[in-house]
Amino acid sequence: MSQNRRFAVFAQLPIAASQAGATGGAARHELVMKLTHIVAGLGLGAAWGLLIAGFSKKPAAVETPDE
Repeated sequence: MSQNRRFAVFAQLPIAASQAGATGGAARHELVMKLTHIVAGLGLGAAWGLLIAGFSKKPAAVETPDE
């Protein structure tokens, strides 16, 4: 993680949340959010993998009928 992102996550976001009066969600809500983001990330990874595999695959040879 780069230094700027680390500062933003661990320093700025908690400061902004406390100024806004945010206390965080219940443990089950945090778990649901974490799981949905993990599943979505895995789905995006699979989609990109299939897309790259599809474009890198050599097209099948097309036979022409004899006249």
